[in-house]
Amino acid sequence: MSCIKQVLNWLRRNISAERDPKVRGAFIEAYRAAQAIQGQVTYLLNDGGSITCLICGLTSHHPEDVRQRYCGRCHCFHDDRAMRDEAERAATHPGP
Repeated sequence: MSCIKQVLNWLRRNISAERDPKVRGAFIEAYRAAQAIQGQVTYLLNDGGSITCLICGLTSHHPEDVRQRYCGRCHCFHDDRAMRDEAERAATHPGP
């Protein structure tokens, strides 16, 4: 599941449970912002040596995070297409 979808799901679950009107308003604004950026780029690849999550701001230099477009703080994959491509490569070219 993409990061934006995870954010939307989390907000959707928590908006109705939130009692504080200010926090609830912030959740609603965040929900609208997440909906607005759905389908847009949510990460930056920095010279191929690191990835920066534009949702939480974390930068990872781990090669697997870069390859899989993964954010360790958000615990999600930014690019589902990258995962599909990797699975296809593994299926058609087994081995190391």
